[in-house]
Amino acid sequence: MKQWTLTFLLAGAVLVFPAHAFDVNDCIINGMKGVSSDVAARLVRVACDQKLKIFKEQESTKLAAIYGDTINPELIVPASSFEFVTMRIHSLKFTNKTDMTLLYVRIEVAPASAPGAPCDPEKVRIFAYKTTVKPGAAVNLVYPAATSSECVVATVARGRTSSWKDVSFSTSIKPEEKDPLSGLD
Repeated sequence: MKQWTLTFLLAGAVLVFPAHAFDVNDCIINGMKGVSSDVAARLVRVACDQKLKIFKEQESTKLAAIYGDTINPELIVPASSFEFVTMRIHSLKFTNKTDMTLLYVRIEVAPASAPGAPCDPEKVRIFAYKTTVKPGAAVNLVYPAATSSECVVATVARGRTSSWKDVSFSTSIKPEEKDPLSGLD
């Protein structure tokens, strides 16, 4: 009987606290149960913010093993402005000017009314790419077009020390469906 009770309690804990995500709002709501003073409520908020910080640090450490360390995105130099591939697809060629192998790039794309016109910052779209680009190599980042004229900038880049084993798999890369580093960088 004790073993069944323990199993039931452990199963309940897994349902209440999923290991894959931390939601600060859920932490606060759960922590506020039975709280009746402002001081205690503030302490719950501080504790949940600290838990979120720890969660992000742990996730960043895990993702660094996969995507490497942060690289200055300005060192991932656009070889040219975006290329009009079709009415629905644009491509941006980037060159890795670092001494590291590039493993991840996030770009922001904003529409413009015409070439040379200011871009609309309210309509920015974000695309993330998992890749392998050796130092000095180039890659085409392909993304769905919103308009015929767009402004594109790399906002996050990650990589690791280059190795002779590194192989660039493709010259054109589609964006990931979900940005694995969203909210962590």
